[in-house]
Amino acid sequence: MNIIHDEPVVHRVPPAEREPVQDNATETTPAPPSAGTVESGKIVLLNWCIMLAGIGVIIIGGLWLAG
Repeated sequence: MNIIHDEPVVHRVPPAEREPVQDNATETTPAPPSAGTVESGKIVLLNWCIMLAGIGVIIIGGLWLAG
């Protein structure tokens, strides 16, 4: 809805003609480990614990729904 006091849009540029936006997130975000790198043992253990806890919650939820 337009209000009388709104100024009209002066110039709209189609998406193909816009300049690309500079993304600064790549500078601050660390890159994920590549295929050849080895992760720390603590990180691997934490990932396994989280995965097993998630599977346990799914199993308990399934048993609760079934029974």
